[in-house]
Amino acid sequence: MSTNCLKRIPKRRVAVLFGYSGSQLYGMQYIADASRFPTVESRLFDAIRGTGAIMAHNSDDIYKNGWNRACRTDKGVHALGNVVSLKLNLTADLVPRLNAQLPEGIRVWAIQSVNKQFSGKTACGGRWYEYIFPSFILMGHSKFHRIRLNQSQKFDEDTNYEAYAKSLQVPLSQYRVDQDTVSSLRQYMQEYLGTHNFHNFTTKKQFTDRDVKRYISDVVVSQPFQRAAHPDEPELMSIRIRGQSFMIHQIRKMIAMAVIFHHYGIPPEQLNDILGETKQYIPKVPSSGLFLDFPLFDSYNRKLVECGHSPIDFQDYSSEMFQLKQALLLPEIVRAVQTRHEYAKFLDHVESTEWLDQFRNRYTGGTCPSFG
Repeated sequence: MSTNCLKRIPKRRVAVLFGYSGSQLYGMQYIADASRFPTVESRLFDAIRGTGAIMAHNSDDIYKNGWNRACRTDKGVHALGNVVSLKLNLTADLVPRLNAQLPEGIRVWAIQSVNKQFSGKTACGGRWYEYIFPSFILMGHSKFHRIRLNQSQKFDEDTNYEAYAKSLQVPLSQYRVDQDTVSSLRQYMQEYLGTHNFHNFTTKKQFTDRDVKRYISDVVVSQPFQRAAHPDEPELMSIRIRGQSFMIHQIRKMIAMAVIFHHYGIPPEQLNDILGETKQYIPKVPSSGLFLDFPLFDSYNRKLVECGHSPIDFQDYSSEMFQLKQALLLPEIVRAVQTRHEYAKFLDHVESTEWLDQFRNRYTGGTCPSFG
């Protein structure tokens, strides 16, 4: 399309609805040195420039076009649905032209006109996140301790750690969760419902900081499942969490603590201690299983409708989002489990001497029947 044609197309503010795999990318937010540190936004901005949807004199700076985002995601984190907003020349065929420019791991679902004041960040009233993980991280200390002891006897200190982690993976992958364990995890996760101080669940924050209180409105723990036509793969589960907003690493640390408390048989109500004032170290579950389901615009959608615009509703694209999840996200999660052994390493860290001593002394007075 020529530049002269573009000048006759009215420029308008739009919301771009899209999903992506965060693998091999340095998070969502644009970084100037995109050649060294590619991000989701740098890939998306390059594709928009490639279609000619923004003028050449505005293509050297992402923010000249009024660019803003609904949700940031960290390095390696995926999203089935996210929103960026900017001003561009909107044409009927822009979505397929954009997807032709984008790598396979980033897909645009729709581009919608919005009012001039629209900001994805301020209009977003909540977010659904999901974390998919192998059920074997719920096997508990006594079972894992026996596996760890058996495998560690086969390796000396000079052995490559990857070989040791791989040796753990074989017996772990055979684990199948029971309903009592599923119910137990639900109890732990429900302790997070409501408003709490999450200063221990992020970085560089103190209990007295104004922005560390966050509201969690819903938590859903799934039944175990396996990928269709892959019966030999590890059993998986998912946790979906809805909140107004989340801090960096917050969800991964929330899930890690629920798993660790279950692992050592600590009563769920003791999770309140780590939500308190005392500064404590919390490990993170691997990032590979975490993805943003979609942001919510329930309140702002009423304003959009009043202004004659369509509401932003990701349910309209649930089929396409499901295909992205099946084709790219789940295989990446399985690779993290089976090839990179990230979850075996996580459990091994939970059982490491330094962590175990600290945890046991704080929560069990130095003894716990489940420690074996």
